Amino acid sequence: MPDGWYRFKSNGIDVAMPTTCIETDHCGTITPIWFKGILPSIQQGAVEGKGCINRGRRTICFFAYGGTKCCHEELQICAKNCNGYYVYRLTRSPGCSISYCADLYPKMTSQPVLETPKCENGNLQFRCLIPFDSQDNKANFNVTWMVDGKPIIDFRTHQPIIQTLTNGQRIATLNAYKLARNMGKRAEPPSITTSENGTPQEITLKTSIPHCAPMGSKPSCDFAVEIKGKDNFTNDFSTAGCSYPFIYNPINHKCEAKIKIVATRDFVKDGDKTHTLSFKPIETAQNKHPSLQNIMWMKHQISPVQVHTIDKEKGVCTVGRSSYKEYCWKIHIQSNKACYAHRKGACICGIVAQEGNDIVEVNGCTQRQNVYYVSKFKRLVDGTTFHTDTGGKKFYINFPSGARLTVTSNDQNQMLSPVILDIPSDHKGCAEGQCGSFDGKYIDRNGNNWANSTGALHNGIFSKSWFIPSPQSLFDKKPSSINPKYRMDQHEFCQCVQNTTSCTGSANNPLKHVFNGKKGIPITNKKNPRRRRSEPAKITDYLRKRSLPTWPTATGKTLSYATELCKNSFQKASLYPYCKVNVDGYTAMIESCTEDIKITDSLNFLDNYVSVYNDACQITIAGDTKYYVVGTNGHLVLPDYVTSDVCPNECSMRGRCHQGQCLCNSGYHGPDCAVKVGSVPFIHFIYGDDNVDGLCDIRQENCLTSYIVADNIMFSSSLLCRVQYLTMENKTLIDDKIKGHFMVEGIFTSFNELECSLPLSDVSKEIDHFTATLTGCMCVDDPGSFTCACCQNAGCPCASLSPHQCVDCRHQDECGKYPEIFNI
Repeated sequence: MPDGWYRFKSNGIDVAMPTTCIETDHCGTITPIWFKGILPSIQQGAVEGKGCINRGRRTICFFAYGGTKCCHEELQICAKNCNGYYVYRLTRSPGCSISYCADLYPKMTSQPVLETPKCENGNLQFRCLIPFDSQDNKANFNVTWMVDGKPIIDFRTHQPIIQTLTNGQRIATLNAYKLARNMGKRAEPPSITTSENGTPQEITLKTSIPHCAPMGSKPSCDFAVEIKGKDNFTNDFSTAGCSYPFIYNPINHKCEAKIKIVATRDFVKDGDKTHTLSFKPIETAQNKHPSLQNIMWMKHQISPVQVHTIDKEKGVCTVGRSSYKEYCWKIHIQSNKACYAHRKGACICGIVAQEGNDIVEVNGCTQRQNVYYVSKFKRLVDGTTFHTDTGGKKFYINFPSGARLTVTSNDQNQMLSPVILDIPSDHKGCAEGQCGSFDGKYIDRNGNNWANSTGALHNGIFSKSWFIPSPQSLFDKKPSSINPKYRMDQHEFCQCVQNTTSCTGSANNPLKHVFNGKKGIPITNKKNPRRRRSEPAKITDYLRKRSLPTWPTATGKTLSYATELCKNSFQKASLYPYCKVNVDGYTAMIESCTEDIKITDSLNFLDNYVSVYNDACQITIAGDTKYYVVGTNGHLVLPDYVTSDVCPNECSMRGRCHQGQCLCNSGYHGPDCAVKVGSVPFIHFIYGDDNVDGLCDIRQENCLTSYIVADNIMFSSSLLCRVQYLTMENKTLIDDKIKGHFMVEGIFTSFNELECSLPLSDVSKEIDHFTATLTGCMCVDDPGSFTCACCQNAGCPCASLSPHQCVDCRHQDECGKYPEIFNI
């Protein structure tokens, strides 16, 4: 071929020289020459380029010719764009087997088409269509299957999956099982932002291709994924160790796993954070026989999800601290004057907290001196926890919403102090009460703004504006029915069941028995309400009318003197070295302490403020991660000095605390050194589930629990109750000497209360004529089955004149069985 200008055509169609490497034995020659460079545009005119001779990839070629693997020698070429086709100035090739190459043949007019995969005979098939004339049997195609721009490697041969189409074939087929570890799987959305007062958000993991079932069986996604979480400062172990199963969606024929994400209401000031929620490679679900369709998902890696969390302010309300923060549930307090020797003020003797249908009460507002009892109204949902410390004087109440209440009983001064309420950020601005509105404003229930009235705030006028009239208080009347709005399963708890995550309303609260370090003692659920005891005189009007004392007190105590005493009292606290004056609310605690001294003209409350300070210090340290330490598992945890090393009730100031255990002074013992050595329990009274007098009607109640209110009882794992059988003799109950007595386990409820379980009663529920007569029913001596006693047994009053007639009977199922006898 002489030197000159040439125009390339194939079957009458203009073609161009290839601009990429051409392998040997291609393009109708042994050694092809291809154009190295970029073909010019019309405006560029003629440009100089290089023609590359490819002599093959054999090593000997490098020694003989040099250059690169695809360009061992170069020839000078000039190319020009002639408005629709190219012309080239070529030189003679150096050999007969060396030829210039035209554009690759065959040439497709459009891109190959990858069809939507389909299930065929239980297998998922991918089809790739080649847009080329099927009548041209000379054209052959190599089809390389790729994912994300990379060839798919056959897991058996470890080579790229390449199919060759010949003899007019234009469709390449790939079975989905060959896509092992390369399956399409994605997380939606790829990132989320949530705040501590926000609602749960959902992440969906789904397959991007259909899931097929083997012939004759139903589709089942028998594989799962396990989460591993990382954040700014530690591994999030709460997300590890449990897997989420994929569920088959019959609508889109794909496998999906849904994960709910919610920011923890942790009461910790740890700032906004970014978490990386990543996933471990997919595994086949346990106890499942892996099918071919499920095996292809094995070891597939899902892309991580970014989770941004926004930190929010929590609310804290305590007696004597900021009184303008609010919470979304009810908490009522009751006070009396018994704890103040000079009757100049009142203090908290009882508290009732309600969330939904759950009502928990700690009450010492009775006419029986030094008596406290705890009560839980009806059954508590599983998310509500109620614990006491080993001393039985501090109560921890947690509600599913995240609100928590800590109540300490001070038996020396017959009051509850301190009382601390912590509320999560999503409770902001949604309720009202003694602590105001949790909105930074001093606006009372009547709309009056006390923000600019210093005297009103200091003298408690703002707090008094929230007093609840007696008939409306939870102390006076509790709901008689269950509100269906608050279901028993309204809160979901996640737990691992056979290594699979289960988040349902019926799941148990995983933290139900984990509270207060190692000292939490769960208080048994009581399914029945207790009747209200005799109430003390209400003092609301008295508090509103009383005159406010001033400094100095009647005995000469000044504000500066009281302030110094209060500071010294704080310094006795075991946690003072860790918080000192940096404790949250320190100034408010000083004001509250001096106010108590001013009102009472007494120093009896100083020891109580040791506990007040410790509680405040615990809240301060728990709320700031700068105080945290790295635990044995590498995670940030609270230091022992505010958890397991804290002693109950500061050992009642009668001993020394050592690593969470009280070393009592001589003459005292017990978990908190509160009981004098030699003191025996003194029982104030005994009552049943629903009766303060200790009597229980087996027709109306279970009568399986008795409660003892007493002094000088201590927590022990070996507490016992002695139960004596009784018998009726001459209309009087006396000890049954034949049956005698027996011992049952005693459950420590508080420092003042013990719970005793009773066996099923063998007393007949039928009422005899004697009992019926005592209840005012005029019954004749009728040996028949249907007497006035039967009426009463069915819960129906009986008529005074006719022994066989029930009146006002609502138990139609019992009395209605015998209409000819009972006139209903």
